[in-house]
Amino acid sequence: MKTFAATVVTLAWGLWLGGLGTLFAVLGTIFNTPGYSRSQQGDFAQRLFPVFERMQLILAAVALLGTAAWWFVNRRGLKMVLFALFAVATCVAVAETTIVTPRVQKLSAEGMRGTPEFEKAHHLSSRVYSSGAVVLLVAGLLLPTTIKRDGATASPPRTSGETAAG
Repeated sequence: MKTFAATVVTLAWGLWLGGLGTLFAVLGTIFNTPGYSRSQQGDFAQRLFPVFERMQLILAAVALLGTAAWWFVNRRGLKMVLFALFAVATCVAVAETTIVTPRVQKLSAEGMRGTPEFEKAHHLSSRVYSSGAVVLLVAGLLLPTTIKRDGATASPPRTSGETAAG
């Protein structure tokens, strides 16, 4: 169970951070592709966020639940620190989804792209998304150590004469 939980957490983390990295790469490509107006580029980019945000919230839930399950199996090591990092990243994801993106989309729908108010909201969006990515990166740097320490606390193998009751 411990290995399964660690694998689930690792996959959720990898997909979550990988999704953020892909979002950044796609957005950079969209806005550096000639032949499209800034409005067309913005319209395309704006459709990416709700799709990514739904995926991100699912992966956040999997990472949190997986880390909690992993901790319950073996209540040692750095799993609670990892859980706290995922909790912070989840709070950032919820803020993106419920506050930041709706504000940018509202301003865009009102035809306010290019205004100082839109630029301010867009800049906030960039900072929030980048902050979430940094927290996930830190969690990812901690993940191998957490797995290694969890493996080091494994119970010794049973000898042929021992029973499950000890």
